[in-house]
Amino acid sequence: MAKELEQQELRDVKAYELAYLLTPLLPEDKLQELYEEIFGAAVKASGGTITADLPARMIDLAYTIVKSISNKHNKFDHAYFGVLRFEAYSDQVAIIKEMIDKRPEVIRHMIVVLPKDADKLMAPRPIVARRPVAAASAPLETEAKEEVKIEMTEAEIDKEIEGLLETPTK
Repeated sequence: MAKELEQQELRDVKAYELAYLLTPLLPEDKLQELYEEIFGAAVKASGGTITADLPARMIDLAYTIVKSISNKHNKFDHAYFGVLRFEAYSDQVAIIKEMIDKRPEVIRHMIVVLPKDADKLMAPRPIVARRPVAAASAPLETEAKEEVKIEMTEAEIDKEIEGLLETPTK
């Protein structure tokens, strides 16, 4: 009975989210085709269905990622970032991961299980481009802060320094 229940849990359909980074060496007009070839094929081959996606767009990476492709170390400072949500049997997610791992175009990816009410709690939102930082020639207006100056004599300063340098004795 317990084994049957455990097997049933493995066969439950769950919602997942897959975030991925694709190599920036890909031409932009081939991204949708490659998306279908990599992710669409992997999810469909495992019996899953894609429920939502955000198209991949070029982003600056927070740090350089090194990936070995065809026995050559490649360094990436930019990548295409995309997200997709899918539903699949929980025992098929490992197969999806393996299929994606084999693709040299994928720099990194991460699959997470979504909570049951994920569609109600958080809908996928488009990535908003960041605004450029304001130029130094146009400083922001801020309120002038009053500076509090404490005047000390040289003797007071020496006394304060000696007090800081003294080590407590036990």
